[in-house]
Amino acid sequence: MASQLQLLEEERRKLLFQEQNLIAAHNEQMTKLRSHLGDLEDQIFHLKQSQQTEDPPKSDSWQCLCGKMLKGDRKRCGKCLRWRGGKR
Repeated sequence: MASQLQLLEEERRKLLFQEQNLIAAHNEQMTKLRSHLGDLEDQIFHLKQSQQTEDPPKSDSWQCLCGKMLKGDRKRCGKCLRWRGGKR
């Protein structure tokens, strides 16, 4: 009876050890995945920011929706206060 109990306890210790190793490996994989996901999200964020902040060429004049002609370096109409290219 005692030897059977010792065998069961030894088997239990082995299983707990394997479980801890699997959890550690899983945590390491999750950390790598989260890091990679964070890098991708940063790249997406910076791409979206760069697309939103690109100004139109400043050399051409443009006409506001109110009809006023403005120089190419102006981003906003002085008459109606609208932005060049729409909302900001």
